[in-house]
Amino acid sequence: MADSLWERVLNLFNEKKRNTSNDTTENENNAEKYRSTDKINFTSIFANKLATLTIAESDISVTGNNARADYLTGVSVVLWNKSKKIVSTALGTGGCAIVPYVKNSTIFFAIIPQDRVYINSRQGDKLTDVIILADVADVDYKRYYRWTRYVIKDNVAYISNKTTNAGGGTEEYEAWKDITDISLTGVDRLPLAFLKCPVDNRRSSDVYGVPITYGCDDIIKKLHVCLDQIEKEFELKEARIVADSRMTRRDKDGKPTLKSRLFTFLENPSNDKLLLEFSPDIRESSFFAKLQVLYAQLEKAVGTSKGVLTDRETPGATATEIKAAQFDTYSIIYDIRTHLEKAWNDYIYACNALCNAFGLSPQGEYEINFDWSYSWLESSSETWQQMKEGQALGIRSKAELRAYQTGESIEDAQEAIDKITVNEPNYDILVGG
Repeated sequence: MADSLWERVLNLFNEKKRNTSNDTTENENNAEKYRSTDKINFTSIFANKLATLTIAESDISVTGNNARADYLTGVSVVLWNKSKKIVSTALGTGGCAIVPYVKNSTIFFAIIPQDRVYINSRQGDKLTDVIILADVADVDYKRYYRWTRYVIKDNVAYISNKTTNAGGGTEEYEAWKDITDISLTGVDRLPLAFLKCPVDNRRSSDVYGVPITYGCDDIIKKLHVCLDQIEKEFELKEARIVADSRMTRRDKDGKPTLKSRLFTFLENPSNDKLLLEFSPDIRESSFFAKLQVLYAQLEKAVGTSKGVLTDRETPGATATEIKAAQFDTYSIIYDIRTHLEKAWNDYIYACNALCNAFGLSPQGEYEINFDWSYSWLESSSETWQQMKEGQALGIRSKAELRAYQTGESIEDAQEAIDKITVNEPNYDILVGG
């Protein structure tokens, strides 16, 4: 989105542009690269792979044993269903905003990629003035943009909306007329979450994030060249048979009736052979060796271990050996989860503020628990043995062991164990003890 359009939008909110860098242009370019489907998209591959490892078999829960905690649990579950898309978008574009809103007394959310987010000011890591492109509508050959500004001052968050046409001029759109400006009191942060990719953007200012493959354009370009070379090698060295034209039937114009890429017919060939086979060797070993080297270079440049593009080499390894071999990837996943925890806390905090403002549920305390899985990094048999040893030492419960086996929550596991205990026969009575 052009810098000039952001400036016109800022003018609509009676605000001057404070960010003088070219971040908005770079954000848009990064987002377009991530969305591109013209050729193999390595940024998308890394973003999706790391998002899968971050989210798989993990869980985030809200506890509190009250109506507010129960309501926020439902909100969190709905968001968790989109957690992979959220993480992929942040890693692919550099960051994304997760924006909750209320409609028909229900909290919904929007995932806004970084190229549609303009950060006008912040204090430390806390955003204080943000404008987002909240919605786009195409109606009767006209395009409308809905812009939402979030500002916090003196523990009050102000949310205001403006509608423009494609040129940035003010224009109303009927479907958005009911969206009103609101303010949330007693808050210490904006009612939204912003998840950044943990990659260093290599600038003095880290207002925005950068994609997971930032700085790897040269290697990616070489990969695309190599893949094109492989495709051409196989295409150019397809088997061919050069044949005397007398070996096929002719149509009424005297041309061969057999149409095939395999055959090439010659009139009056210079030799006596009716068939000549052309089947050269394909240099696949050389090309694929080069491809593997480039794959490994890209993994190193991104900072992951083997296993994203190259084959993971840990068959039969112990948990310690697996962790050592995958430590680089583990470190990135750890950083992603740290950023995601902050974003999740901010999102639930925003939903809690909306609950207070709209009276969606009675007030109550809540806690957010993060249960991250490391199954991709560990040996399940070794983990199970460690858990049993912990239970024997009294530092783990039977419910935790059952939950690990069945995948149910610890509360459900404990309930099932209690039922088993109640229904167990008293062996002392049976044997007359």
